[in-house]
Amino acid sequence: MTVYETSTVRDVTFRNDEVIVDGKLFEGCTFSNSSLVYNGGALPTFTNCAFNNVNLQFSGAASNTLRYLNGLHQGGFARAVTRIFDNIRLGKM
Repeated sequence: MTVYETSTVRDVTFRNDEVIVDGKLFEGCTFSNSSLVYNGGALPTFTNCAFNNVNLQFSGAASNTLRYLNGLHQGGFARAVTRIFDNIRLGKM
């Protein structure tokens, strides 16, 4: 797992790695066969990056949010959760 202490990561190639992305600015990076791990902290930014066979992982607060949405969906709020994801698809969040 790769964790960077600096807030900006430039021109790095990640291969077969898990990269913690919270609060980072990635510029000109390449991600191949890697997982981007978001813990629910500050949002990451990706500028001029390339992605090849990338997996998204959620842990911590981000994982809790997904579990909450799943519980709502299973508990009778499927339409509300569907609207949330429709808004995400439309870029309205």
